[in-house]
Amino acid sequence: MKKIALELFGQYRSYILNFEHNLKQLLSQLNNYQIDVYIFSENYNKEKETDIINILKKYNLSIKMIKYYEHIDDIYKQTSKIYQHKFNNNIDTIYGKKYRVEGLKGYHPFTIEYIYRKYLLHKFSKEYFDCDYEFIINARFFDVKFNIIKPFDFLENINNNIYHSVDTFYIAKEHILNDFLLKCVNYKITDMNIPEYRKMLKKYDYNLNGCFPFLSSELITTKILFDNYNNSINIRYNFTAVEISKEPKEEWINYIDIRLCTMRHQNISNIQNIKINKIISAKYGNNDIYIDVIDILKKNLNKQIIIGNKLFNNDPLKNVVKNLIINDEIIVKEGSIIIIYEDI
Repeated sequence: MKKIALELFGQYRSYILNFEHNLKQLLSQLNNYQIDVYIFSENYNKEKETDIINILKKYNLSIKMIKYYEHIDDIYKQTSKIYQHKFNNNIDTIYGKKYRVEGLKGYHPFTIEYIYRKYLLHKFSKEYFDCDYEFIINARFFDVKFNIIKPFDFLENINNNIYHSVDTFYIAKEHILNDFLLKCVNYKITDMNIPEYRKMLKKYDYNLNGCFPFLSSELITTKILFDNYNNSINIRYNFTAVEISKEPKEEWINYIDIRLCTMRHQNISNIQNIKINKIISAKYGNNDIYIDVIDILKKNLNKQIIIGNKLFNNDPLKNVVKNLIINDEIIVKEGSIIIIYEDI
C-alpha cells in the first residue's frame, strides 16, 4: 500500500468540535493509502494530546511525531522573530511604519511567524521520515471546519502540482512542498495589484479580492503560488462568491469547503446534550451570586452554545469560575458547549 504523510499544524483550540469530523472527511478520500501523522502545535496540554492520539489510533493512523513550539530549541524561536522582523522592515521601507502600527491591509505582527510554523512542521517531520512518501498533506485541522464536496480524483496524478486552499491546506510532493514553504517564509513584498493576479484572486475569493489585504498570510501565499507555480490548483469552494456575492453555486463547486471555526478562540472544556422536560430556572454564576438567564436559554433551545460571559453578556462575579445551573439541579461548567432540548 502506498504511504503518505499527514502534517497537522496549529493550536488544538476547538479540536473537540472539529478534529474527528475533519479527519473522517479527509480519510474518506484516502482509502488506498497508509498514513503517517506528524503534528506541530503549541500550548502543550496532556489531556488534549491524549484525546487527539486516541482519535488518531481509532482510525489506525501511525503517529510519527508530536512537537510543541515551547519545547523546540531556542534557535528556531529566534529565527522566527528574525523572519518577522525582516518582513516588518520590508513594510516600513516600502509603505512606511504606519501600515504596521495601524494594522493596515491585513498586517498582523504574527503573519510571517505563522508561515514559519508551517515550514517548521515540515522541516521537523522530515527528520522522522523513513520512506519516500507518494505525497504530503500539510493542513490546519484542529480549529477549522472541513468538508469534502467531491471526490479527490487527482491523487494518482499529483506530479509537480500543488493542490491548495489558500493558506490552510496543501497537497504536494515533498520537494515541491518544501520549496513552496521556504518561498513563503522568505517572502519579500512585490506588487500584487496587477490585473492577472486580481482576476485569479477573484476566482478564489470575492472577499479577499474586494478588501485586498496584501500583507496577510492569505495573499502572501496566493501571490507566491501565482508567481512561481503554474501548476498550483485551488481546490477550495468559493463560499464568498456563492454566499456573499450570490453567484450561481454550480459555477463554484470545488473539492473542499474549509473555514475557520467560529468558536476557535473559546476555551472549550467539553460537549454535552441536555434534555429536560421544562426550563423552570436558569442561573449563571454560583449559589451566592448569579444572573437569571432563562430567557437567553429559551432563545437558544436546540442550538449549540458555549457557556461563558460572551453568551450572557455579563460577568456577575469577576475572577471567579462560574457555571450554568438549570432547575437548581443540572450544573454545566463554564467553557462547556451544550445543546438543550426542552420537552414540554
